[in-house]
Amino acid sequence: METAVKKFGQVPPPPTFNDGKIKFDFSRQILVILGNRKASHKGDFNLKPSPTVAFVPRPFHSYFSEFRQGGKIFKAFSFKAKLNPMTEGRKEVKRGMAGWSVYPPDDFVPDHVELLANQIEEDGGKVLTIYREPYGDNWQLFALLPLMKVQPTPFQRDLSTQHVDRLQEVIKELDRFLDPIIVIRTPNGEYWTPNGNHRREAMVRLGKGMIAAIVVPDVKVAYQILALNTEKAHNLKEKALEVIRMYRGLLSEDGSIKEGDYAFHFEEAYFITLGLIYERRERFSGSAYVPILRKVDSFLELPLPEALKERERRAELLESVDAFVEPIVQSLRERGFNHPFLKQAVVSKVNPIKRKRIVEIDFYEALNRMKRALEKLDPSKITPEDLAAAMAEEAF
Repeated sequence: METAVKKFGQVPPPPTFNDGKIKFDFSRQILVILGNRKASHKGDFNLKPSPTVAFVPRPFHSYFSEFRQGGKIFKAFSFKAKLNPMTEGRKEVKRGMAGWSVYPPDDFVPDHVELLANQIEEDGGKVLTIYREPYGDNWQLFALLPLMKVQPTPFQRDLSTQHVDRLQEVIKELDRFLDPIIVIRTPNGEYWTPNGNHRREAMVRLGKGMIAAIVVPDVKVAYQILALNTEKAHNLKEKALEVIRMYRGLLSEDGSIKEGDYAFHFEEAYFITLGLIYERRERFSGSAYVPILRKVDSFLELPLPEALKERERRAELLESVDAFVEPIVQSLRERGFNHPFLKQAVVSKVNPIKRKRIVEIDFYEALNRMKRALEKLDPSKITPEDLAAAMAEEAF
């Protein structure tokens, strides 16, 4: 071995055995030799035991095929990627070792990703490949999972029977399942899908036992429902209910999280406020208030427990405004007003912001102004032209 290293122009200190192995010194790029025992502590490579396996740093690839050490002949195994201190604690999953393919083929799979692959197999699934996705270069797994272990995230909207029926028809017509769902694995061995519940249910009703899935080793993906869910457009009520369910889920996990930290996941601050109302009143017409809420209801830079209390106050104020709006709408209907957006027209009439782009009043001032205007509004004096003009002014 020493002669071979001299050819490279560098002679490392003589290696010494320790429990049947030689540890790789990252700083000096010294050879690693594994004896009959499996390397186990940090800095070693956790491969299956073999009495004749050695690891050679990239600079030495040209010089080792086999060598003698202590009267034994060792065959050299060359890494295909240069080792450095940053790779400590990582290991390579070789194609064929567990039947998995890896892409890029010369890359190292992190420990937590390989652990996830093993868990999938233990759960009755089949890992087809481990790969880096092409945008952020993050590790993901493509696998077949047992359907009985795949569930929607707890905060997801309810199933649409019509949509499930349509998906069943399409799958049967194509005789293929072409659109893998996205899942994350929970600690209890279940797989949550934030964007594939309708496809999951369609496969269940078709009597299948497995489903193709992209398994993401990042639990935060479970909270990105609105960004991921493109299979069926959400309406306002569905969005708001999913957001408040996510909100409560995050609150139960970590009370130190700030509401603003999850602005991307929640999409709009007013979804939280409306979600609290929809939990109590399924038939609440929240869309009438979106134009004003979009301008005055912003994300709070408060920890979730405090932010939720503030959200409750905002929801109560909005409901008190609605308590004035509903009788007016009913009075107009009795007078023969049958416009489909009648409630929105009434709200537009008392909207203090209208089409202003720069808003200088906050949530409470805006809604309290609406309440005062509604108290003074006489439904008997409202004309269709008044409502049409109010909606046009708000829109433009």
